[in-house]
Amino acid sequence: MKKHNINQIKKEIAWMLKYAKRYWGAIVLYCILGVIGTLMGLAGSVMSKYLIDIVTGYDTKAIGWVVALMLAMGTGSIVFNAITSRATVLISTKVYNEIQAEIYQYRSGDLINRLNGDVKAVSDSVIGWLPSLITKGVQFLGALIIILYYDPTMAVIALLSAPVSVIMSKFVLSKMRKYSLELRKVIFRPLNPLV
Repeated sequence: MKKHNINQIKKEIAWMLKYAKRYWGAIVLYCILGVIGTLMGLAGSVMSKYLIDIVTGYDTKAIGWVVALMLAMGTGSIVFNAITSRATVLISTKVYNEIQAEIYQYRSGDLINRLNGDVKAVSDSVIGWLPSLITKGVQFLGALIIILYYDPTMAVIALLSAPVSVIMSKFVLSKMRKYSLELRKVIFRPLNPLV
């Protein structure tokens, strides 16, 4: 990444943090809901492993508590998803409306239509980036711990494959940029009336 890109990212993060202070409660709630949902997903993965062991006859003694836990987790997941969906809609709508009302105070009527998409992007970023970061971090650590517990060799292979993925993605992104620039040159080339 170039220096000016890093500086721009720093400025955007500082701006978002400053704006996010107004919605700290919503961000904390999003973080809590995201972490709980992630932990439930990881627990479901572990339960699936035990269920497969039971079905294949590897460990048939645990069928009672595994089935009970799966039913409890399924019911809990339905209730939790309903609560999360409602809370997410209420919070995101409130934040969107507040940001929209604030921006429209300073803009003329002809820009209102164009601003709707920008307001949505800003409101989603303000209340969503930190919970997303925390949730993904918990998901990564949880998955790593589970893999290390059940099969350390697979965890090492997965970690060693990360640098290969980064190198490949850098190569693919550079090719995509190159072809995108060539496409723009073709699209925006001035028309020659003599041709």
